[in-house]
Amino acid sequence: MLDLYKLKIFELVAETGNFTRTADALFLSQSAISQHIKGLEQDLGTRLFTRGRSGVKLTPEGEMLLVYAQQILDLSATAVNAVTNVANLKEGQLRLGIAVLAGNYMLPAWVNEFRQQYPNLQVLLQPIDRRKMHIALDAGQLDLGFYIGWGVSNKTKLSVQRFRQVTVALIVGKKHNLHDRGQIALKELNGRSVIMRPSHRPAYKWLDALFAEHNVDPDVMLISDELEAIKHAVIESECAAFLPLCTVKKEVAHGDLFVLSVPEIKKQPMVTLAWSRRRPFTPISRAFIAALAKRYPALCPLL
Repeated sequence: MLDLYKLKIFELVAETGNFTRTADALFLSQSAISQHIKGLEQDLGTRLFTRGRSGVKLTPEGEMLLVYAQQILDLSATAVNAVTNVANLKEGQLRLGIAVLAGNYMLPAWVNEFRQQYPNLQVLLQPIDRRKMHIALDAGQLDLGFYIGWGVSNKTKLSVQRFRQVTVALIVGKKHNLHDRGQIALKELNGRSVIMRPSHRPAYKWLDALFAEHNVDPDVMLISDELEAIKHAVIESECAAFLPLCTVKKEVAHGDLFVLSVPEIKKQPMVTLAWSRRRPFTPISRAFIAALAKRYPALCPLL
């Protein structure tokens, strides 16, 4: 009898063409992936992959199995969705892939509301790079993913729904000579010290494009991917940083940081829900989206 777990691993290896990438997405070792595939091949008495330096490729038998595997996994998920009553579950787990910003500043409140409605269900928050999120979602290792969309096109195999705006503004500390202005023009940052995110981050690409559009050339004093480090650097120096307001509420309330609006920012980023195009929502995932849709009606069409 075919093992559904082995079929899921087989399907992901077929998609990635690589044991290492599959292992990373499933949070397993490469040897564990190899053993599962070897076991499946032994169960079927046939080779499913040919190995090469650049990865693995499906054999004709593997290509045939992939068609059936996808049908089996889809039918299994459909059957579970059809008969499950989430409210009556005594236990269950929702696995959420999260980017740092969404995970630290937004999801805790959403999870708390969900748990009040479904106290028997457990929520697992898994920090994960957005570039790896689509693999984990497609593999069924994660149920849903949340990240901040900065207007960068979605080139992955995910389906996405943007549902909440995140307001970004220029943040400065007491030592900055513009801290009491309330609003500044972007060109006033010419030659002034700013902090940027690393170049591979969507936030960097968004801000770099904004500077280029308005011919602004600031002095990049620091490049950091740590929000807390950025905030402390702004507090202790005369530099500035573009940050979502939800990340600086406490510091602004205490008078340590100040918010300067920038009129040139016409388009704000959005919180984005992501899921695999090839996999239906699990019953628990659908229940979580339904709970979230009470706060954010933009999610209602997904239900």
